[in-house]
Amino acid sequence: MAVRFAGHSHAANIKHRKDRVDAKRSESFSRARSLIVAAAKVGGIDPKANAVLQNAISHAKSINMPKDKIQAALQTAEKSGSSGNQATFELKGIDGFCMMIECMTDNKSRTLATIRKIVKSAELEIVQPGTVAYAFKKVAKLIYKSNGQSSDDFLEEALIAGATEYKIENDNCILEVEPSTLSEAKGNLEESGISGVIPQTEITPVAGYIQLDADTFNRYKKVTGELGIEPEIFNVIHNADFEED
Repeated sequence: MAVRFAGHSHAANIKHRKDRVDAKRSESFSRARSLIVAAAKVGGIDPKANAVLQNAISHAKSINMPKDKIQAALQTAEKSGSSGNQATFELKGIDGFCMMIECMTDNKSRTLATIRKIVKSAELEIVQPGTVAYAFKKVAKLIYKSNGQSSDDFLEEALIAGATEYKIENDNCILEVEPSTLSEAKGNLEESGISGVIPQTEITPVAGYIQLDADTFNRYKKVTGELGIEPEIFNVIHNADFEED
């Protein structure tokens, strides 16, 4: 008797995984582009005179965004010029969920109305400034390619930079330093002979990322994705672990 095996073929599974990776990369590039455009509109297109833009470009490079896409984002910002002011909105959900939304808008009331409409289905509450900001901190990192150095050599590099945390991930050396010492730490590494050092700052939850039940997870993740594609929103920061197995 013939035996039949149910399920997708190996090739189909590979294609499915590749499609997911490609979609995630496209989403990351889109977010990086938005960060560059927003930063350039606010502080100008010269990274040397605009620390926020410099960080946005560094982030784009760290996710391997092509140079031509970075340049295209800068050209978009230059052509459109300044188009508003920065605004940050804070939100609270259940089970300790917190969110901060960074925008650039010429009409804060309109942007707030858009956010209210999006988050209504997830029952997220827009709260007063400072209500959830305490739950996040600024983290500064220096990222450069690993050259196969020993653990002792890597520890020495961490000491040179004055790093508070250090690790190797995906062939990248990642050193976490105090935000106020980022520029100095980068210079110290370069003086020691390390090249290609990318500085980066990000905002992360102080107490780490929280786990949510399945229903809340799906609602909050959907809303976060919808916020992320709004043209006036250039950063959505939260404290939930949205990584799926």
